[in-house]
Amino acid sequence: VRGYLATTILNQAVSFYNTSYNTDKPSERKPGAAIDRFEQIRQIFPGHIEALYDLILARTANDEFEKSALVAQEIVKAEHNAQIPNLSLLGQAYLHSSWNTYQNGDAEEAWKKSRQSTDTSTWGEAEEVER
Repeated sequence: VRGYLATTILNQAVSFYNTSYNTDKPSERKPGAAIDRFEQIRQIFPGHIEALYDLILARTANDEFEKSALVAQEIVKAEHNAQIPNLSLLGQAYLHSSWNTYQNGDAEEAWKKSRQSTDTSTWGEAEEVER
């Protein structure tokens, strides 16, 4: 039942997100309603990987790089524990962590984290997010 409810809310959240971006005016792009729904899914179905991925996208679009990176850490942890990790999802999660580091002014560390988005040999390195 939680899965069906999460999927219904996820579809609504994606619709809200897409609607918020169907404008040519960046000042009108507000993914807040979508973010609220993605967060609601986390309460109903913790670890729902699609909702987590969509949440990092929405948070980034809303210039919430630190919050996006925190969700990315959840994805990294979940995927490292998965029997068959989703490589593209892990790459995206590492990339979002890199953006947060860059936004915090540490270009050198951002480059290292950016490498993690494409180089699987670096995935064992510590994943930290600045707070």
